[in-house]
Order: sequence, then C-alpha cells, then structure tokens
Amino acid sequence: VIRNSHAHVHAAIMSLQTKNRLCLTGTPLNNSLNDYMSLFGFISCNQPLGAQPWDGILQKHLEIGDLKPFHMVTRHLMLRRLKTVVLPSLPLICEEEVCRPLPPTIRLYYDRIFMENFSEYLYTDEAKEEKKKSERRNLLVSIQQLRRLCNHPILAETTSSREEVDYSNFSEVQSMSSQCENEPNYLIKKITTSQCLESWKILELMNLLKKEVIEVPEAKCVIYSQWTQFLDLIGIVLVHKGLSFSQIDGKTSSKNQQKALSQFSSQSDCKILLASLIAAGTGLNITCAQIVFIM
Repeated sequence: VIRNSHAHVHAAIMSLQTKNRLCLTGTPLNNSLNDYMSLFGFISCNQPLGAQPWDGILQKHLEIGDLKPFHMVTRHLMLRRLKTVVLPSLPLICEEEVCRPLPPTIRLYYDRIFMENFSEYLYTDEAKEEKKKSERRNLLVSIQQLRRLCNHPILAETTSSREEVDYSNFSEVQSMSSQCENEPNYLIKKITTSQCLESWKILELMNLLKKEVIEVPEAKCVIYSQWTQFLDLIGIVLVHKGLSFSQIDGKTSSKNQQKALSQFSSQSDCKILLASLIAAGTGLNITCAQIVFIM
C-alpha cells in the first residue's frame, strides 16, 4: 500500500499524526532499494527518509554486492523471523540444474533466429550511438522468442511478414476463430501428443517425474513456467500418460484456484500441479509439495 511513494495512498498514510508506527509487510523480497525506503520513511515519523539520499549512500554498495551498509541501517528498524529460528527442522534446499543440448533441427532454427536478430548488435562499434528504445524492445522480444524456442518449437512460431500469410483458407480460419472464442484451449487441443514430445524439456521432465514423483509414495511436485501455453503442452502429455494433475494460470478464477489447490493437497493420486509464475508465484499454500520444476 505504501511502497509506491508517488501514490496518493502513500501520501495520505504518511500524513497521519501518531506517536508510534508499525509497518507490516508480507513481502520477503522487494524490487528495489526505493521500495525499502518507502517503508522506512513511514516508520521514521518526524524524520522521513527521502529516496534520493539513500540512493547515494547505499546504492553504490548494493551494485557491487556489498550488503553490510544496508544491513547496518535495517537491523535497527526491522524485525525478521528467519526460518532457521522459526522452523529449524526444515530440510535444506537441494537445487539441480539440468542441461541438455538442443536437437540438431531445433539448434539450426535457434541459430537462424539468433543471427537474424542479434548479428547487428554483435558487430556494432561501442562508440556508435546508443540504440533507440524501440530497438531495445525488439531485442527483448527476440530474446523471449529464443527462450520459448528452447521450451518448444511451437511456442516460437510467429509470422514475420504480412506476405507470408495465406488467405486461401480464410473460411476455415473463421471457423476455427469462432471455436477459439467459445473454447480458449481449442488450438492447443489440436496439437498431438507426439508434437508435444518434440520438446527435449518435456521429454526430460517426464523422465524426472517418473523417477522423482510418480514412483515415490507421498511425493508431490509443482511445475512452474512463465508461459501458459507451455503448461498446456505439458498437460496434454500428462493426460496421455493417465496422470492426474491440477493447473493454475491466469485464466483460473479464484473459485477454481481454490478447487485446484484442494485437489492437489488432498487427493493422493493428484501428484502434480502445473502453475504459471504470475498467477501462482506467491500467496498460495503448496507446502504439500516436495519438488519444484522451473521450466
């Protein structure tokens, strides 16, 4: 509520005249130093902490990874409950990064997209004028396309020009469009299981699921992805293999979200939760899961 120092709500709350102030936050991680300073500015009463001075004092230390000055300031103003104190029996996190080479055909596609979009940046003289904002945005779009390609080639398919559009089957397109309006997942359902398995990530995921989750009693897992379409592709394979799962993404209503969480936590045969990072990244009780896959 008060994190955004430019908001009217922030100004109204800061104007409150009180003897004591307490600030509670459920956010263990903040996006920037200014977010912290807005909170500290509220509890500092008659001595508000402006963002600019703190930028000069602390920002340069944070940029080089030096947290000591920041901790010196916060330890006098902040009370934190560490998991080592609250729940010392909590097991350590075991992280594993699984790397596999792209299949040859996908690698060729990847290299072509890379050279088409990034070659001018690779060979640009540093002394040249800085790229315009629109060009930088295009660069980020290209990076996203490569990331999607690494997940599945279907996700990276885009029409690069108007000339490539085939209008000969326009009536068929209209028919599919009407079905898409009535059923958002219509197109994804047209994709076969074999097409889904063209992704090495999905193939590797299925192997890990069998070894770490399916064949382990009481084991449950959450599979996160930034892209709902990729979760849908994974779901097609899970259905084909007869595996029960729940899914939470941006299309899931609050009612269905609670239903999905209840199914995941209470049903022993529902061992998998597919979740998008935005819709299910925070605020959900998924403590019944022991394993997380980030795709």
